[in-house]
Amino acid sequence: VITQGLTPVVGETVTAEALVKVLGKTEEHDGDPVVVEEDNVDPLPEALAGAASPVYRISPPGVFNEPLTIRLPAPADQNRGDLEVYYYSESPGQEGWRRGERVVGWLVQDSLRFVEEDGLTYLEFEVNHSGVMQLGRDVSMRFGSIGAVDIRASGSGWQWLLLGLSVLWVIVLATPRPRRQRVRYDSSRESTN
Repeated sequence: VITQGLTPVVGETVTAEALVKVLGKTEEHDGDPVVVEEDNVDPLPEALAGAASPVYRISPPGVFNEPLTIRLPAPADQNRGDLEVYYYSESPGQEGWRRGERVVGWLVQDSLRFVEEDGLTYLEFEVNHSGVMQLGRDVSMRFGSIGAVDIRASGSGWQWLLLGLSVLWVIVLATPRPRRQRVRYDSSRESTN
């Protein structure tokens, strides 16, 4: 188990369910999986999800022989049902954030759970390979009196359709229309010859 968020000295071994080295960003490691904060990847965009943790990288690159258990600190003020794990694809042409459960082969199905340890709450999950990840929370937007619209990546099709139609309706209402010139017939101007 890799537990992120403890405050040991860099390089010190931490006991959880397994021994894991906690490393600094520039230190070399001996091939054991590690989780470190990642500064070279932009955090989750607000339109997708609200960032609920720093961005982390699981190293070394590659597929693990058996699933690796990760624990990330869960924000104390966060509704557990709104917290998700997101994965950043670094593949050329496919760069971007995706919900972890939608990345085939990365997140072990049904492995997300909350764990209480030493008075802290962690989101624990298992992964099959390395990658960049971040915790995110659901984002809702309110469009006037329409109400809150869930626009997270997993929003249902009708929610995306409703959002699209709402945007289209706003555009139609905001587009200026040419005014028709009204010509009045003035009979008093006619000549009576």
